[in-house]
Amino acid sequence: SVRVLFKWAKRLSLAVHVDQLNPAMLRTGSSGSEVVAKEAWDLFTCWVPKTTERQAAMEIVAGVLGIPHERVKQMTQLEKPTVQVTAQAFTAGRAVLPINKDVHSTPGAVYAPTGLALRLLERCACAISAGEPILLVGETGTGKTSGIQHIARQVGKDLVVQNLNQQSD
Repeated sequence: SVRVLFKWAKRLSLAVHVDQLNPAMLRTGSSGSEVVAKEAWDLFTCWVPKTTERQAAMEIVAGVLGIPHERVKQMTQLEKPTVQVTAQAFTAGRAVLPINKDVHSTPGAVYAPTGLALRLLERCACAISAGEPILLVGETGTGKTSGIQHIARQVGKDLVVQNLNQQSD
């Protein structure tokens, strides 16, 4: 939809603003294209339920941006985004969230940094940094709540979790 297209433009402008993406990188086809692709995949393909259809859509976007097929698989299935916490910011891959210095982070459960979990952290952090609402849908025990709780703890924010299921009104 046009709304999602505007979200994509906003995310790309945020990436340029926080120096994660140099506009010259877009023209050279280097890692800037990969940032553009990841933002497009997050917004345009993550909602597709069938893995084969989602992967096909990702391949189309990658082809337009000149990203080779082998690199797509590496980016979407094998790479683990880097997560880093400093006194000023929580960084998850391409997303940077400021830390609330007025609140001290309380220790929580240990977070298992698997590749899937880290990619979810990155996607959620990107949406949070763009001020977008997030609705996580999936099977029980896949890390949806623990990922968001981990981000909230790291940045010193309160979190209200709403667990919804078929019995919810």
